Amino acid sequence: MKQLQFMDMPLKEIQIDLYIDESKNRKYKIGEKEEIIDYIMIMAIPSNKKDALFEKINNARCLNENQSKFGFCQDECKYHKENNGEIHYGKIDRENIKYKIANKWIDILLENNIHKEESIYFNILGIIESNLDMSLFGNKNQFGNIYTRFFRTALLRILRIFDSYDRIIINNIYHDCTTEMEQHKYFQTSAINKINLQEFLKDERKIYFHTDKIEFIDSDHRKSQNDESQFIQFADLILGLTCNVIHNEASNTAKTNLTEKIYPLISRIVSKKTNANKNSGYNYFNKQ
Repeated sequence: MKQLQFMDMPLKEIQIDLYIDESKNRKYKIGEKEEIIDYIMIMAIPSNKKDALFEKINNARCLNENQSKFGFCQDECKYHKENNGEIHYGKIDRENIKYKIANKWIDILLENNIHKEESIYFNILGIIESNLDMSLFGNKNQFGNIYTRFFRTALLRILRIFDSYDRIIINNIYHDCTTEMEQHKYFQTSAINKINLQEFLKDERKIYFHTDKIEFIDSDHRKSQNDESQFIQFADLILGLTCNVIHNEASNTAKTNLTEKIYPLISRIVSKKTNANKNSGYNYFNKQ
């Protein structure tokens, strides 16, 4: 009788890039009590979906009804320069060109979920400062120390989304330029080093970093000369609108309109009644 041979199943692997943005000192009033909340946003994009997603968000800059690819107008339109500007939630103040592009970007997010494209994953962690013993975070650079500590928490949480994979490979981590965190002694490497150590001590390692530090890039792609900056802008927009869903602090109609558009998704994610709904048509469970 021939001896049966069992072959090892191939490892199920995913490679991702991460994009980070933050919002600090958000004031949130509950009754007479005012809380200060800091937010960390981590967006993950699978490497094999990245080119197609970039093409979508970049082409959304073209508002010419007769053209679908940005920068391919027969004669570069007079609006090209403005369309190519940075999309920043904080600077959306009226229903202008940047508002229209932001509107199309939210469509991309919602359609990604509805059509189960699985291109956009994110985790947003809010830190209520009154819940912390601030004496544990030193007398200097308190925000930087808090951010460094809780960034690892946020990072581990988004990586748990991919637990069904045998191997999770993080190729790059991009963070919006911020003087405070760029100058922090430990931030660029701390989370990576500590997670690497934890994984090294496990019997079966799952998480691998192909980078040894967080890379800071300007969110304005014209300044950075780097397409990755557009994903930072995308993360910034989602974070800003999410904060507005929670805090309702929009100062103009443009922000309010965009918030109303994303509200059905974010309200389901933050609600304890619906955040674990695997059957929602918004398909956010274990993704966002």
